[in-house]
Amino acid sequence: MTKALIDTELGIFLQENEGLVRDLIKIKRQKERLDKKDKDIREKLLESMNEHHIKYFETAKARVYYVEDCNFSRVNSQKLQKYYPSAYAACVESGYREGYLIFRKK
Repeated sequence: MTKALIDTELGIFLQENEGLVRDLIKIKRQKERLDKKDKDIREKLLESMNEHHIKYFETAKARVYYVEDCNFSRVNSQKLQKYYPSAYAACVESGYREGYLIFRKK
């Protein structure tokens, strides 16, 4: 294909699909706003559940679980592959995970 033909095809494609690109951008912005709102609501709910010592509740439409902060360990598989199995202990990494909510729609 010649450059002129490619430029023409691209121009036609862009004209035909400009609305889809606009719609996709609009939806992406809406999703970002909704994700922020979801995060804010979850933080408030988590704070309230902590204050009232609630770990779980259920409504007619949802189940909500509070997963507490915890320390965790995981195996670094790259190190494990590098060392012999007897070196397992050297491959364990510890960390901290903040509490979070599990929200299940019924």
